[in-house]
Amino acid sequence: MKRHRELDVICAAVIGPITRPTVVVAGLPLDGELKVVGRTVPLSAVAVKPPDLRGAQRPHHSGN
Repeated sequence: MKRHRELDVICAAVIGPITRPTVVVAGLPLDGELKVVGRTVPLSAVAVKPPDLRGAQRPHHSGN
């Protein structure tokens, strides 16, 4: 008998241009840190819709 375990993960990052991402990186919050736990196969053009950027946050840069 196969057992399956389900976990909720978040989109930790995307790879590629914001207008045409190619890969989604999955993250899992563990012990107060975000751990990368997987990634998708390359996304097809059909799977990618132009993002709605209203209210999107920009990456934080510490200036270091």
